[in-house]
Amino acid sequence: MEDKKYTKDNLSKFGIFQLRDIARDVGVHLPTTYKKDDLIEKIIQVASGQISPFVPKNKKGRPPKSVLQFESGADFSLPKKAKTQFSWTLGEFLDPNISVNFVDELKVCMKDATFYSKEENKPQKTLGVVFVEPNGTGALHIGGLNKVLENNIAYIKSEFISTFNIKTGDELLCDVFVNLDGNKVVDDIFEINRKSISDFRRCYDSAKIFDAKNTETAIPFWEQKSLENLKEKKVIGKGQRVFVLAEEASTCTSFLSEISKFSKKCLKTIVIALDKRPEEKAIYEDDNIEYLFCNFDVTPFRQVYLLNLGVERAKRLCEIGEDVCLIVDSLVSANSAYDCFFEQSEENFKRTQIEIKKLLATGINSKQGGTITLFGGVYKSDEETNKFFNKLQVFCNSHIYLKTGPNKSFVIDEKSITENFDEIK
Repeated sequence: MEDKKYTKDNLSKFGIFQLRDIARDVGVHLPTTYKKDDLIEKIIQVASGQISPFVPKNKKGRPPKSVLQFESGADFSLPKKAKTQFSWTLGEFLDPNISVNFVDELKVCMKDATFYSKEENKPQKTLGVVFVEPNGTGALHIGGLNKVLENNIAYIKSEFISTFNIKTGDELLCDVFVNLDGNKVVDDIFEINRKSISDFRRCYDSAKIFDAKNTETAIPFWEQKSLENLKEKKVIGKGQRVFVLAEEASTCTSFLSEISKFSKKCLKTIVIALDKRPEEKAIYEDDNIEYLFCNFDVTPFRQVYLLNLGVERAKRLCEIGEDVCLIVDSLVSANSAYDCFFEQSEENFKRTQIEIKKLLATGINSKQGGTITLFGGVYKSDEETNKFFNKLQVFCNSHIYLKTGPNKSFVIDEKSITENFDEIK
């Protein structure tokens, strides 16, 4: 007979995180993989004996933590509220009193992710790029930025993150194994950003590494036939912030794709392409380019996640002395993603402006590291967005204005200019 404490009406009063803890108490296996209604049904089935409760096969991993207690008469005692913490992976504010399994939460966030393997349970050497959560745990995107959309992820313990001072955007060569729960886990780390563990040190002051100086070295984009007009008075130097203004989105994409074709020959190139049609993926897809591609149906939160991952990846390369070309196609889409992410209100609109300014500030010729040359694409949008980006132009030191040519190609307008042209050689 069903226990009256575990009824649908009683359970429906609680949020998904409270329900997950109740589910762990009664013995529901992997409660974070269920939606609310399905989870309530599972709790009732286990409590009534229709399904046997799950018992872990070993003592490894996080034991269930009872946060909610059932009392007689279906009363629940809730923990005292504490300061919330934002989860980039989930896009939610979490109560730190509620125990969250990072890998299980990824399964909810990325439903098509691969977290297990039918292969033999042996560690395999794997290359990937890290995303670090505020709580200190990390996710390794196996295969690097180009494979992020496949959502093949391994869990990194917080001990590794703190011991080696790992940051979002770091590239790891490590052993990954499948544990008894079927989750991929980083077992041992051999290299960080192509340097062995014994040689890798973050001994510099992370604030001073990005002290800036004016650029002096030109990037010879004019060697690309379609960009030859950049040679006179529109020359672009390493570490500049390049504002690309086009009449149409397709014109902007056409120009930035030509930039990527040349930059991959002499610079580390990272492309963040947002709100694109599926067939446009081939425009930037290349073995020599690290790219993050978003179809137009990708959620704003996912777009913000990829923006942060791509920008931080560029910073990590700059820290080790690499010259990077970071292309954002487009800033208008980034602005829309931040608007939705922060929810539109007067206060959160300011948050959006701040995030876009931070994105522009990524372009830099650093004193102690390499350079990041940022190309931010902007096309004519609604009046409010146009006003915002007109104000942003002052923060850029190179301005490229594009007209739409035949067959959606681009024509570089003569009014395009680089501010410190005479200093660039």
